[in-house]
Amino acid sequence: MDPSTGIVGSLLHHAARTPWRPFLILRRGRYWQQYSYKEAVVETRRWAAALRSAGVAADQHVTIALTHCADIYFAFLGAVWLGAVPTIIPFPTPKQDPSLYWPEYADLLAELRPSALVTYADNAQAMRQALGGISCAVLEAPLARSAEPEKAGDPAMIAAGRPLFVQYSSGTTGRRKGVAPDASLLAAHAAALGPALGLDGTDRIASWLPLYHDMGLVGCFLTPLSFGSTIIALDPFEWTADPAILLDAIERFRATLVWMPNFAFRHTVRTLPEDAAYRLDTVRAFVSSAEPCRPETMAGFVTALSHLGVRGDQIRPCYGLAEAVLAAALAPPRPQPRTLRVDAVALEQDARARVVRNGKSGSRAFASCGPALRGIELRIASRGRGVGLPVGEIELRGSHCFQGYFRNSAATDTAFRDGWYRTGDIGFIEGDELFVCGRTKEIVIVNGRNLYAPDVEAAAGEAAGVKPGRICAFGVEDEEIGTERLIVLVETADGQASRTLIRSVKSAITRRLQATPHRVVAVPPGHLVKTTSGKMHRAENRRRFLQDGAGG
Repeated sequence: MDPSTGIVGSLLHHAARTPWRPFLILRRGRYWQQYSYKEAVVETRRWAAALRSAGVAADQHVTIALTHCADIYFAFLGAVWLGAVPTIIPFPTPKQDPSLYWPEYADLLAELRPSALVTYADNAQAMRQALGGISCAVLEAPLARSAEPEKAGDPAMIAAGRPLFVQYSSGTTGRRKGVAPDASLLAAHAAALGPALGLDGTDRIASWLPLYHDMGLVGCFLTPLSFGSTIIALDPFEWTADPAILLDAIERFRATLVWMPNFAFRHTVRTLPEDAAYRLDTVRAFVSSAEPCRPETMAGFVTALSHLGVRGDQIRPCYGLAEAVLAAALAPPRPQPRTLRVDAVALEQDARARVVRNGKSGSRAFASCGPALRGIELRIASRGRGVGLPVGEIELRGSHCFQGYFRNSAATDTAFRDGWYRTGDIGFIEGDELFVCGRTKEIVIVNGRNLYAPDVEAAAGEAAGVKPGRICAFGVEDEEIGTERLIVLVETADGQASRTLIRSVKSAITRRLQATPHRVVAVPPGHLVKTTSGKMHRAENRRRFLQDGAGG
């Protein structure tokens, strides 16, 4: 990808070389819509013309709030065509708490100060209110067919250092922060990730991931576009209700690449129809990213779907974050994902990864995310002691690492140490391969032990009666005893709490982690708050827990 022309240049290049190759195949209910690269240029120019008519100029911001549809792709590309800077934000849903959603997005819009906002007619008034006093044109989708592509003009050249788009973090542990890569960062990332995955124009990427998430936006939209690949897009909510639609899409279009967070592997296995008869052997890589890659989850996925053609060599753990555009490290193809077991006591008390053999009791297993991608350097900032590999915060720098958060100097100042980005993730490096343990903000320190909240939640999920994926663990400081108390909130599958269930959750955590929670609180379905990208919002759940007076 040429940084001077960016993704629009890639679109025009592939439309000229392979005009009828599918660019986007999008599932809407039971039907499929298809746009070739030639048709994608026409739709992009229609949106660029409409935005231009609304007064949008180069360097101005365009905010897009749409559900799963083709317009979300073409409005984004249309903004880039003009040299404007698009941001995709989650569309409000009935499951989201309005008291959280609208104030949060009012702050986000105040930070972006967009000159245009793209949404639907029935959401326009609420978005205007969220804009406050910001002067902003509101364009309603779907775009009127009267929009004339020829009025788009020529695509803008991309000035060096100018943001190509702004993408916001999911905000699992605090306020959302914007990342605004320029075209050169996106090009450097594509040049590193593409060869590592063997991407080319024959690839077909199947995805249910939303485009406001970096894995959906970069992994399943912009990177495939750079290589002239085909995007097969599913509605995230339809996939959540029926994960088998992804398996159907893989078979139907012979997909070669799928990106999935750890929970998606589990969700697929848990909901797999007994009579499933899909053919999944066309997939070259199931890339596990966005969450710690758990060995037991990947192994369970391969075992459960082996009769459908899934193999261990298809699973590619990845360490990704928006601050590195998307991927920073990627495991190479192997017969099975590489796993190391380390002594849990040394890990939790000494911050050292002491490798153990033969599944020794009291050990923890971690999957390799592979070596750093070309152009990226990784290091571990550790104060650990004793024998073993240093465990600490993962830091990185390199050709596609960002330089700071969008309009947030305070967050930028604390994010870097001597030119290295402090990721907030905890891990260790063995050889040249990265192993991720958790996040610094997800650590609960109980009597000197570092317990990782995702590990606690995974253990609690083994208890019968707990609603899968609806568990939240966090720490509450107890000044009297000088340590944190481990609190676990669990949604129950039937909405009922019982002493038996509470004991079962405590036993599951004790059995797995040799740690007993101070409190396990059963809450009804829908009580726990998640971020718009589907991650548990620990900060907000903790705040509500304390506000309700439950912290005693």
